[in-house]
Amino acid sequence: MVTPFEEFSDARITAPIRRIVPLLLHFSTVSWFLGGLALIAAALWFGQEARLATGVLVGGLYMYGAVGNLWGTRKLHLGWMLLAAALVLIALGVSKSAG
Repeated sequence: MVTPFEEFSDARITAPIRRIVPLLLHFSTVSWFLGGLALIAAALWFGQEARLATGVLVGGLYMYGAVGNLWGTRKLHLGWMLLAAALVLIALGVSKSAG
């Protein structure tokens, strides 16, 4: 994660871009964490409809991240593969609770 930031010292990168990249990295970390907590809470305490809504919401965020990661790397990468695995588990959990 540190190596790409060395490129930000280049004068071609504007100050707003240098400010927003770390914020976006933190946003993705918080999204992963809160999405996981929401899925755990949904499995333990929510009703069927709320579980489905939580699964769709968090799954949508994870799918956006997986597609973005795949588009950005354009090759096999652990990031999009883990997000895809999380999506499969979310789909299995939502479909199992429906039956």
